Amino acid sequence: MAGTGPGSATVTYTITNDCGAATATKTITVLPAPDAGSIAGADTLCPGDTTTLTTTIPGGSWASANTTIASITAGGRVQAHTTGRDTVRYTITNGYCSATILHYLYVQPHTACNTGIQAQYKSAKETIEIMPNPSDGNCTIRLVSPIAQQATLTITNAVGIKVKQTTINTNQPITISLTQPAGIYYIAVSTASGVYMSKMVVGK
Repeated sequence: MAGTGPGSATVTYTITNDCGAATATKTITVLPAPDAGSIAGADTLCPGDTTTLTTTIPGGSWASANTTIASITAGGRVQAHTTGRDTVRYTITNGYCSATILHYLYVQPHTACNTGIQAQYKSAKETIEIMPNPSDGNCTIRLVSPIAQQATLTITNAVGIKVKQTTINTNQPITISLTQPAGIYYIAVSTASGVYMSKMVVGK
Protein backbone atom coordinates (compact mmCIF):
# COMPACT_ATOMS: atom_id res chain seq x y z
CA MET A 1 0.00 0.00 0.00
CA ALA A 2 1.04 3.61 -0.44
CA GLY A 3 0.10 6.78 1.39
CA THR A 4 -1.67 9.39 -0.72
CA GLY A 5 -2.20 12.06 1.94
CA PRO A 6 -1.99 12.70 5.68
CA GLY A 7 -4.51 11.03 7.98
CA SER A 8 -5.51 7.60 9.30
CA ALA A 9 -7.03 4.63 7.54
CA THR A 10 -8.11 1.17 8.70
CA VAL A 11 -6.92 -1.81 6.68
CA THR A 12 -9.03 -4.96 6.87
CA TYR A 13 -7.88 -8.47 5.92
CA THR A 14 -10.43 -11.29 5.74
CA ILE A 15 -9.87 -14.99 5.13
CA THR A 16 -12.69 -17.47 4.56
CA ASN A 17 -12.94 -21.29 4.62
CA ASP A 18 -15.65 -23.88 5.18
CA CYS A 19 -15.83 -23.03 8.87
CA GLY A 20 -16.49 -19.35 8.34
CA ALA A 21 -14.51 -16.14 8.06
CA ALA A 22 -11.89 -14.45 10.18
CA THR A 23 -10.97 -10.79 9.95
CA ALA A 24 -7.99 -8.74 11.16
CA THR A 25 -7.73 -4.96 11.10
CA LYS A 26 -4.86 -2.51 11.36
CA THR A 27 -4.95 1.28 11.61
CA ILE A 28 -2.36 3.03 9.45
CA THR A 29 -1.40 6.65 10.07
CA VAL A 30 0.14 8.76 7.28
CA LEU A 31 2.03 11.77 8.64
CA PRO A 32 2.13 15.11 6.83
CA ALA A 33 5.18 15.46 4.59
CA PRO A 34 7.77 17.79 6.15
CA ASP A 35 8.80 21.00 4.38
CA ALA A 36 12.50 21.86 4.06
CA GLY A 37 11.75 25.46 3.04
CA SER A 38 14.31 27.37 0.99
CA ILE A 39 17.99 28.30 1.36
CA ALA A 40 19.48 31.77 0.98
CA GLY A 41 23.17 32.65 0.77
CA ALA A 42 26.21 32.92 -1.48
CA ASP A 43 26.82 30.30 -4.15
CA THR A 44 30.24 31.42 -5.44
CA LEU A 45 33.27 31.60 -3.14
CA CYS A 46 37.06 31.75 -3.21
CA PRO A 47 39.29 29.27 -1.36
CA GLY A 48 39.44 30.34 2.27
CA ASP A 49 36.16 32.29 2.16
CA THR A 50 33.44 31.75 4.73
CA THR A 51 29.73 32.48 4.45
CA THR A 52 26.58 31.57 6.33
CA LEU A 53 23.59 29.97 4.66
CA THR A 54 20.13 30.54 6.10
CA THR A 55 16.87 28.65 5.71
CA THR A 56 13.22 29.54 6.11
CA ILE A 57 12.51 26.40 8.17
CA PRO A 58 14.70 26.03 11.30
CA GLY A 59 15.57 22.83 13.11
CA GLY A 60 17.11 20.85 10.27
CA SER A 61 20.59 19.49 9.63
CA TRP A 62 23.25 20.67 7.16
CA ALA A 63 25.62 18.45 5.19
CA SER A 64 28.22 18.92 2.46
CA ALA A 65 28.50 16.36 -0.32
CA ASN A 66 32.23 17.01 -0.76
CA THR A 67 33.95 18.26 2.39
CA THR A 68 37.26 18.49 0.51
CA ILE A 69 35.85 21.42 -1.47
CA ALA A 70 33.71 23.02 1.25
CA SER A 71 32.50 22.14 4.73
CA ILE A 72 29.49 23.36 6.68
CA THR A 73 28.75 23.56 10.39
CA ALA A 74 25.54 22.65 12.18
CA GLY A 75 24.68 26.36 12.12
CA GLY A 76 25.02 26.68 8.34
CA ARG A 77 28.47 28.35 8.24
CA VAL A 78 30.34 27.34 5.06
CA GLN A 79 34.14 27.21 4.78
CA ALA A 80 35.53 27.03 1.23
CA HIS A 81 38.68 24.90 0.98
CA THR A 82 39.67 24.22 -2.62
CA THR A 83 38.45 24.80 -6.17
CA GLY A 84 35.48 22.75 -7.32
CA ARG A 85 31.73 22.31 -7.11
CA ASP A 86 29.89 21.12 -4.03
CA THR A 87 26.29 20.46 -3.05
CA VAL A 88 24.97 21.42 0.37
CA ARG A 89 21.95 19.53 1.66
CA TYR A 90 19.53 20.79 4.29
CA THR A 91 17.22 18.13 5.71
CA ILE A 92 14.12 18.43 7.89
CA THR A 93 12.66 15.31 9.53
CA ASN A 94 9.56 14.69 11.60
CA GLY A 95 10.79 11.40 13.04
CA TYR A 96 9.46 9.22 10.23
CA CYS A 97 9.62 11.29 7.05
CA SER A 98 12.20 13.74 5.77
CA ALA A 99 12.51 16.49 3.17
CA THR A 100 15.74 17.78 1.66
CA ILE A 101 16.59 20.95 -0.25
CA LEU A 102 19.83 21.57 -2.15
CA HIS A 103 22.18 24.55 -2.48
CA TYR A 104 24.97 24.42 -5.06
CA LEU A 105 28.36 25.96 -4.33
CA TYR A 106 31.22 26.84 -6.67
CA VAL A 107 34.66 27.52 -5.22
CA GLN A 108 36.62 29.47 -7.83
CA PRO A 109 40.32 29.00 -8.62
CA HIS A 110 42.79 31.30 -6.89
CA THR A 111 43.58 32.85 -10.29
CA ALA A 112 39.99 33.99 -10.75
CA CYS A 113 39.85 35.40 -7.25
CA ASN A 114 43.11 37.32 -7.55
CA THR A 115 42.61 38.97 -10.95
CA GLY A 116 39.30 40.72 -10.50
CA ILE A 117 37.37 38.09 -12.45
CA GLN A 118 35.24 37.34 -9.42
CA ALA A 119 33.99 40.92 -9.28
CA GLN A 120 33.19 40.81 -12.99
CA TYR A 121 31.11 37.68 -12.57
CA LYS A 122 29.28 38.99 -9.54
CA SER A 123 28.15 42.04 -11.49
CA ALA A 124 26.91 39.95 -14.41
CA LYS A 125 23.18 39.31 -14.70
CA GLU A 126 22.70 35.60 -15.24
CA THR A 127 19.14 34.33 -15.34
CA ILE A 128 17.73 30.85 -15.92
CA GLU A 129 14.67 30.88 -18.17
CA ILE A 130 12.34 27.84 -18.04
CA MET A 131 9.39 27.86 -20.43
CA PRO A 132 6.76 26.76 -19.67
CA ASN A 133 6.96 26.36 -15.90
CA PRO A 134 5.03 24.40 -14.64
CA SER A 135 5.13 21.93 -17.51
CA ASP A 136 4.35 18.31 -18.35
CA GLY A 137 8.09 17.55 -18.34
CA ASN A 138 8.73 19.04 -21.79
CA CYS A 139 10.20 22.53 -21.60
CA THR A 140 12.90 24.84 -22.90
CA ILE A 141 15.75 25.99 -20.63
CA ARG A 142 18.18 28.83 -21.29
CA LEU A 143 20.83 30.56 -19.20
CA VAL A 144 20.78 34.24 -20.15
CA SER A 145 24.27 35.64 -19.60
CA PRO A 146 26.44 38.52 -20.84
CA ILE A 147 29.26 35.97 -21.18
CA ALA A 148 29.17 33.42 -24.02
CA GLN A 149 30.48 30.15 -22.65
CA GLN A 150 29.74 26.47 -22.21
CA ALA A 151 27.83 25.32 -19.16
CA THR A 152 26.69 22.11 -17.50
CA LEU A 153 22.97 21.73 -16.92
CA THR A 154 22.04 19.37 -14.08
CA ILE A 155 18.50 18.45 -13.04
CA THR A 156 17.87 16.77 -9.69
CA ASN A 157 14.68 15.65 -8.03
CA ALA A 158 13.41 16.76 -4.61
CA VAL A 159 15.67 14.33 -2.73
CA GLY A 160 18.82 15.27 -4.62
CA ILE A 161 19.00 12.39 -7.11
CA LYS A 162 20.37 13.47 -10.50
CA VAL A 163 17.89 12.71 -13.29
CA LYS A 164 19.55 14.49 -16.22
CA GLN A 165 22.83 16.21 -17.05
CA THR A 166 23.99 17.74 -20.33
CA THR A 167 26.29 20.41 -21.77
CA ILE A 168 24.72 23.63 -23.03
CA ASN A 169 25.83 27.03 -24.28
CA THR A 170 24.74 30.22 -22.57
CA ASN A 171 22.01 32.22 -24.32
CA GLN A 172 21.04 29.21 -26.46
CA PRO A 173 17.80 27.43 -25.49
CA ILE A 174 17.78 23.67 -25.10
CA THR A 175 14.69 21.46 -25.13
CA ILE A 176 14.38 19.10 -22.15
CA SER A 177 12.06 16.13 -21.88
CA LEU A 178 11.63 14.52 -18.45
CA THR A 179 9.90 11.16 -18.13
CA GLN A 180 10.14 11.19 -14.34
CA PRO A 181 7.04 11.45 -12.10
CA ALA A 182 5.32 14.74 -11.35
CA GLY A 183 6.97 16.86 -8.69
CA ILE A 184 9.48 19.61 -8.01
CA TYR A 185 12.86 19.47 -9.79
CA TYR A 186 15.92 21.65 -9.24
CA ILE A 187 17.86 23.16 -12.13
CA ALA A 188 21.57 23.94 -11.71
CA VAL A 189 23.58 25.54 -14.52
CA SER A 190 27.32 25.52 -13.79
CA THR A 191 29.70 27.81 -15.67
CA ALA A 192 33.21 29.09 -15.04
CA SER A 193 31.62 32.07 -13.32
CA GLY A 194 29.40 30.24 -10.87
CA VAL A 195 26.42 27.99 -10.30
CA TYR A 196 22.95 29.33 -11.03
CA MET A 197 19.85 27.73 -9.54
CA SER A 198 16.18 27.58 -10.34
CA LYS A 199 13.21 25.32 -9.70
CA MET A 200 10.69 23.81 -12.06
CA VAL A 201 7.39 22.06 -11.43
CA VAL A 202 6.35 19.01 -13.44
CA GLY A 203 2.70 18.03 -13.41
CA LYS A 204 1.38 15.04 -15.33
